[in-house]
Amino acid sequence: MHRRDLKDFTAEERKYYLDEQLRIYKESLNRKFEKTQKKRIKKTTMTIRKNYIHVEPKYDFLKFWRVVRKFMMAENQLTESELDILLRIYSEPFFTRTQYNRWTMHYSWTRVKLSTMVEKGYISELKNINKNGTTTYQISYTMTRKILSMYKKLNGLEPMAVTASSNPFFIKSINVTNRKYKKEMIYMNEYYKLKNKSDVTF
Repeated sequence: MHRRDLKDFTAEERKYYLDEQLRIYKESLNRKFEKTQKKRIKKTTMTIRKNYIHVEPKYDFLKFWRVVRKFMMAENQLTESELDILLRIYSEPFFTRTQYNRWTMHYSWTRVKLSTMVEKGYISELKNINKNGTTTYQISYTMTRKILSMYKKLNGLEPMAVTASSNPFFIKSINVTNRKYKKEMIYMNEYYKLKNKSDVTF
């Protein structure tokens, strides 16, 4: 078959021919680039696997600690010091004012008085429980349930609420910072949903 010279082509045929040659040339470059990239990725991956070994930690329940802590404080109008104190006394069956002061002495810069915790309903006062007349206290039933719920969230056993009625971070009029926490709470639920699903054995 006689091969036509480019100068014998019509303008339309010449344009089609040149476009086709350009397309073939680009495809060839793309194939070479993809091949080179695959080699680089494979080499990098092998280097990473050789030099670094990732061992999945047994415990990571503090992964979303900041998010859960912010939710707990906002939901119950708690300060950071008040939450720390509640976490400290959560497992204590009973305690006295002397014990409370000893446990909270390192919060001196933001000292939270026992009377304030009682007034807010975070701590219950138990009268006539000791023969010597000393007043005894314990964490309130409401806060016991709240702290328990907090631990369940940290362990992925209870999802974060995602409604405005149950979570102050989901109301419409929130600032930019709180909106970031909202997104993190949604991600936290998705993370534990997938993690718990993958942990199921049959």
